[in-house]
Amino acid sequence: MKNLLYLFLSKALSSFFAFIAQILIARLLTQEDYGTISFYIILINIISSIIGFGLGNFWLWKFAIERNNVRRWIKATVNSILLLSIVSVPLYILIPYFTLGSYSLYISVTLLPLLLYQGFESVVIASFQMRNEYTKLSYYMMVKNSILLISSLILFIFEFQSFILSYGLLSVALLLYSLTIVGKLNKKLKVERFEKNAYSEKITIKKVFTSAWPFGAQGILYMLYYQVGIVIITILLGTTSTGFYNASFTIISFVFVFSSILFQIYLLPRSNIWIARKDFNKVTFLRNKVTFLFFLVGIFITIIFYYIGEFLITLLYGKAFLDSVLLFKVLILAIPFRFISDSLGVLFTSKKMMLYKVYVQGGGALVNIILNLIFINQVGVIGAALSTVLTEVIVVILLYLFSGRLEKEMRKRV
Repeated sequence: MKNLLYLFLSKALSSFFAFIAQILIARLLTQEDYGTISFYIILINIISSIIGFGLGNFWLWKFAIERNNVRRWIKATVNSILLLSIVSVPLYILIPYFTLGSYSLYISVTLLPLLLYQGFESVVIASFQMRNEYTKLSYYMMVKNSILLISSLILFIFEFQSFILSYGLLSVALLLYSLTIVGKLNKKLKVERFEKNAYSEKITIKKVFTSAWPFGAQGILYMLYYQVGIVIITILLGTTSTGFYNASFTIISFVFVFSSILFQIYLLPRSNIWIARKDFNKVTFLRNKVTFLFFLVGIFITIIFYYIGEFLITLLYGKAFLDSVLLFKVLILAIPFRFISDSLGVLFTSKKMMLYKVYVQGGGALVNIILNLIFINQVGVIGAALSTVLTEVIVVILLYLFSGRLEKEMRKRV
């Protein structure tokens, strides 16, 4: 309970920092500049999922099986992330260049450290989880959005370019710190018992990719179905529409944080262990009762937000963002379904179950992209909100159906 309390408080505070930063940025920048920075934040989230390749969750899965012998994967994993960074950077530079124009080069280069840091973030979080250092993890989770808030305060004095510069420089410091955390994990595991005879196979980059690809594919596809809408809005409608959409999306994302903390941060490593130990009672309780409870909580939150939506948007962003109200009232319909998918998601931890999750989120990503392209062309930015809700519903149905195969998978595992 102490660890969970630390995680909730730190994640809530971290998300609050990001929330306040988004509001300050929206109020202090033009709608076009706010749309531009929103586009970059989402683009970095998507491309960093390629760099991170789900390797943090892969570590947790291996740790549940190999315990301290997981150290043999660390060097090759870090090298894999470096290789993926080299491959991904051109994509990160070219997408804004052809979407926003040549002035985007300054932003892309300046925020490059942020991209690299987020690429390493998942393995850093896994490092803390494997060492049961949840207090330190809670502090680490606060730092990321703290630098966004600090940078946004720059806008009270300086202009947009100074905000970008400060954000980039603070990201450099965070990147260097992240690398030291992974190094400390390597040293800690080195001094503890390491069964060389049991795990003598040499781990290469190729071995990492062939073993971890379901985790990597799942992470990439998740980001695509969750956030690709904003990229499509920017390409088809421009940064002003991106700003209106992101204003509503920011509030919804803040709500998603709390279920994410409970399931993805706190329960995920435990779920790995329950499944490895064939604890059917806990797994069944999580799949059925906990999932249903959070569905009811999501409905309750949706009803409240429906009635206070216009007041909330006006209070936070001002009357200039009244066009975001309808978007907000559509997006809140996704809340109960996101709570369900967060709950069910921790059941997909083994390689076979993760493969099922890849199928689900691959389908979700494809459906989301197709729906966005159709709906945005037909009804404008509101089409992106409709696409998000429909995609969440489809993903939840598929996750629940596939999660029913877990018991059979657990009985087959040795």
